[in-house]
Amino acid sequence: MSDLKISGLLNSPKRGMYQITDLGREISSKYGLNITRELVYSQPAYIEHQKKLQEKSSNDEEVSEEETFELTDTDPYKFEHMMVQLLNQRGTKELMVNPWLLKNQMMMELMG
Repeated sequence: MSDLKISGLLNSPKRGMYQITDLGREISSKYGLNITRELVYSQPAYIEHQKKLQEKSSNDEEVSEEETFELTDTDPYKFEHMMVQLLNQRGTKELMVNPWLLKNQMMMELMG
């Protein structure tokens, strides 16, 4: 059902309710019960949706070296102690609102 909706063949005005669209009627009258996955995936709306997903995925993977750091040489107990200190020092709300602050503070602790 989801692919039919993404491709524009169905509409869902509310949860659990589906309506056939004009495009869906056109495809149904042309192909009857022989609507294949390939046909659904070839619809412009479905293709556009897939492009957007790929763009989002490639943007999520683009992380600069400055945005990453490794904890491979850190003793797990030291890391836990550092996190407890950081949470006590800064307060959990501030760190949840600003995760970059958490990362930067951790890097300073590890380097210092």
